[in-house]
Amino acid sequence: MSLFSLRISRKVALALGLLVLAAAFTGAALGQSGEPVVVAQDPGPAAPDVGTPFTYQGQLRNNGGLVNGECDFFFYLYSVSSGGSPIISEGKSAVPVSDGRFTVVLNLSNNFPTGQDRWLEVRVRCPAGSGSYESLGRQQLTATPYALTANNADTLDGYHAGTIQNSHTHFGQTNWNGSAGYGLYLDNNNSSGHGIYSEAGSIGLWGNGGDWGVYGDGGTSSNDYGGYFTGYTGVYGTAQNVGGYGVYGVSFNTNYSGGAVRALNNSTTTGVAIYAQAQSGDNNSLYGVWGTADFVGLLGTANRSTTHYGVYGSAVSSNGGYGVYSAGNMNVSGTLSKSAGSFKIDHPQDPKNKYLSHSFVESPDMMNVYNGNVTLDANGAAWVELPDYFEALNIDYRYQLTSIGAPGPNLYIAAEIADNRFQISGGEPGAKVSWQVTGIRNDPYAQANRIQVEEDKPDAERGTLRHPEVYGEPIEMGLDYQIGPQAVQQPEAVTPDGQ
Repeated sequence: MSLFSLRISRKVALALGLLVLAAAFTGAALGQSGEPVVVAQDPGPAAPDVGTPFTYQGQLRNNGGLVNGECDFFFYLYSVSSGGSPIISEGKSAVPVSDGRFTVVLNLSNNFPTGQDRWLEVRVRCPAGSGSYESLGRQQLTATPYALTANNADTLDGYHAGTIQNSHTHFGQTNWNGSAGYGLYLDNNNSSGHGIYSEAGSIGLWGNGGDWGVYGDGGTSSNDYGGYFTGYTGVYGTAQNVGGYGVYGVSFNTNYSGGAVRALNNSTTTGVAIYAQAQSGDNNSLYGVWGTADFVGLLGTANRSTTHYGVYGSAVSSNGGYGVYSAGNMNVSGTLSKSAGSFKIDHPQDPKNKYLSHSFVESPDMMNVYNGNVTLDANGAAWVELPDYFEALNIDYRYQLTSIGAPGPNLYIAAEIADNRFQISGGEPGAKVSWQVTGIRNDPYAQANRIQVEEDKPDAERGTLRHPEVYGEPIEMGLDYQIGPQAVQQPEAVTPDGQ
């Protein structure tokens, strides 16, 4: 029966959890003769030579009395409560003991994997250097020592975080409010590594700062990102203050290939790269997308080989909404196709209460119309001067003459258009004549882009109607329904707390 007993305070035991990165080493065990024998441990891959030292304190008694002097100790780490072989051991010689109290610094390496139990056995001989060792039994180590797994802090679930650098003495301090340095600075130079890799059931990374909650600085190549996010919602941003931004991006790129925010949708069927939604209501200041710039506020391009749209706008309102609304001049460098056209102005007779609209004059040709009035000379004839560009712009001329004030049955075109003018004759001297001339555009653009009056619908649009309601068909038959936002599953507007 052992004459020695050992008492460890709870406060002291918790000190076992204060660990840093590990270094491998060799320990010792107790043989049949009571003398220590070597227990070898495979050192494994080379590790940073900073060790895993922690302080172990206890109180040693012999027959109930407190021990004084020097004693030899051996510490053995087991994975079972009894029997088995020690995982590792460490000896301490000539340890001072005063009033039973002793303190040693142990380094048991990386032997505390998460979720596996560990027991510590202490063996002692007093006085130091003589006699045999006596076992003081095994004690199960509680959860705190398992903080030894922090020696894997250079990996997060297998992802190497690289070199952890501390540029300030307050590194890692939770409530530090200093004005310099970093709370946490991670630098990973591995081309396939991650500075921070975070997974969570709710929020993987939460940042809250006076200037930036999360700040990322990527490299300068096309594949470098200051921040990369993926998920059902890749990035979710909210702004709490008036004038704030949920997501704010700045770009210093000087060409069209870059931007402050870039969104890419890899779907080959449907989907959107950027989905912007303004809360519903009667406020006329709500905008899904707001673009402002010195040159182009909103730029859209489409590259599909079939029918495609650089910018597509739709209005679901049944009382006069606008798919696209321009508050200034509008320029179209290609062909403008429409179901109808008109001008709409404040009514000249009641501008505050009414609108006045007129329909466009349509033609299957790219027709220009010129008209005017002329007074015939003493010979009952007149020359009509046309713009000096008329013949450069037009071909296939058409004429119409109308006598004003009296019949003019003998009016006729005496000379057709040449040198940008034509002659009217056959009228009464001094008579007034109204004339109209039309021409078909013949400039290079018109020659290359004649209007195709009748055409078959492309395969993707067959079976659809531009205005299904006027044919008594459901809205789902509409072309806009097939290609517009209705064809894309609308994302649910959610907040980080799921509301």
